[in-house]
Amino acid sequence: MTVADAGPTVPFSSGPLGTGPESEEDRENRFAALRERLQALEEQGRLAGISIEHSEQHLEGSGIPLFVVINLPKGKEFKPVPLNLGQWDKVPRLEGYRFVEGYEALWDTTDGTVWATLADVANGRNFENSEILAGIPGVEKIKLSTSNSWSNSLMPNPAEVDSYRLRVEGTEAALEITQVAPPLLTNGVTFLYQDYPYFLKIQPNAEFAREHAVQLLSGLARDFLFDLDVVHNLGAGLLTLQQTRAENIEVEPSVSEARFPNISYARQAHALYWYAMGATRFPLSQFLAYYQILEFYFSSFNRENVIQNIRRHMKNPSFAANNTAEINRLIDLTRDAHRGVRGERAQLLIALHACIGESSLRQILEQKSVKDELCAKKQKLKGVAALRLGEGDDIFEQVASRIYSIRCRIVHTKEGADGTEFDLLLPNDDESGNLGADIQLVRALAQHAMIHGGQER
Repeated sequence: MTVADAGPTVPFSSGPLGTGPESEEDRENRFAALRERLQALEEQGRLAGISIEHSEQHLEGSGIPLFVVINLPKGKEFKPVPLNLGQWDKVPRLEGYRFVEGYEALWDTTDGTVWATLADVANGRNFENSEILAGIPGVEKIKLSTSNSWSNSLMPNPAEVDSYRLRVEGTEAALEITQVAPPLLTNGVTFLYQDYPYFLKIQPNAEFAREHAVQLLSGLARDFLFDLDVVHNLGAGLLTLQQTRAENIEVEPSVSEARFPNISYARQAHALYWYAMGATRFPLSQFLAYYQILEFYFSSFNRENVIQNIRRHMKNPSFAANNTAEINRLIDLTRDAHRGVRGERAQLLIALHACIGESSLRQILEQKSVKDELCAKKQKLKGVAALRLGEGDDIFEQVASRIYSIRCRIVHTKEGADGTEFDLLLPNDDESGNLGADIQLVRALAQHAMIHGGQER
């Protein structure tokens, strides 16, 4: 698309970055360089099948547009990227760049690098919380200059601001949380880095460079962010097309350094976890999503329990393979491996025993925000009893009963363990607003389930 000659003009009597008046010769030389750069950019777009549109505003006497719109591919469609003069003249190339469907992310298909915008799951906006990031051991404090922005032409003294970079490396890729990303992604976000979002940069190693961006984001990226959330309460997720507000649950600060994830978590559990993190305005949905993570592992944890029982039985010196009664006993032990034989509450109890130890469960229940609510004599939820945390009390049985009862009240009216009928928990009821501590509990249990059920990389 050629430069439009018509339209408003903008005086341009000062040099770049507010350095003062420039000579006519210097200005013409700079205009010539910009025209050459624009022609090169348009040629790149033509070769890559990417259209470029010009704004009607241009620099006085130059025909050079102040803004261009680059239409980059995103799936079967195109996403318009408006870039100002200080941005489009710095785009090194267009070939190979494309947006990732479902994410606010840019993919360089030439080497597999992906930049994904991070979201603060506590408020649904771009993640900008440098304070939390700065507290993670191993993070690097750096200086970033605002001089890389065209907006600096309005500033006589371009500023340097503090920023943070967290980088870990593994056999598959290098992962980096940074505020630096290509202008094709940053898309004219305000030039002050204090208000600038953070991005997750994924640089796959050579043998993984062909892996699709969606696989990297839905797998490795979310594994990394999950670990940071569990260990450091970072609260950063991938910014998707639909982002909602999520609860920020307090955890003890960790002194562990960030590291490359050594566990790969199940894709289905990931999807449920990040959905729950973004659903704090919908407590019933949030509780149920965390519960569904536990439910996802029922079958595998149940079979794990059966295998342990069989091994225990076969190690007994009295076991005889030629004894029909002993074989029948083994058959009875395997019956529990088939989902549906046990009730859902019993499967939940087995899952809890499989994924978390008693001391860890007690530690969760002893947290003040949990204990004050779940152990109170007068419970704010109908049909659930206060938890007892004495030495002789079975906390697994109590927790399983409580979680299952709440689950039943969310899903449908169902007879409880004591034979009583529970009323439905309805959105916007006072009871629904009192689920905070129970959501905190089931979230922590879901984390333990995902970690126990994860596979080593």
